[in-house]
Amino acid sequence: PHCECEQVVPGNTEDPPCLHITQSEFDWRITGIVMALAVGGAFVGTLMSHKIAAHRLQSMFAVLVLVVAVFLVAKNYAVIF
Repeated sequence: PHCECEQVVPGNTEDPPCLHITQSEFDWRITGIVMALAVGGAFVGTLMSHKIAAHRLQSMFAVLVLVVAVFLVAKNYAVIF
């Protein structure tokens, strides 16, 4: 198999790390869910952009990003610190 990752060392008999991703099962269900949510979010965002001022949407998006960041830090606190 062809591999374009930078960890490939000439003369190394071990498989490069990037080849191991093909050895796992790909979760199409979660991929479909994420894609559906992304497309749905794009439609909702488009509809909201016609009804809400741009500066207000930017503020709402900033709050959403901060909430997600706090959630992720809280969820992974033990790993981070």
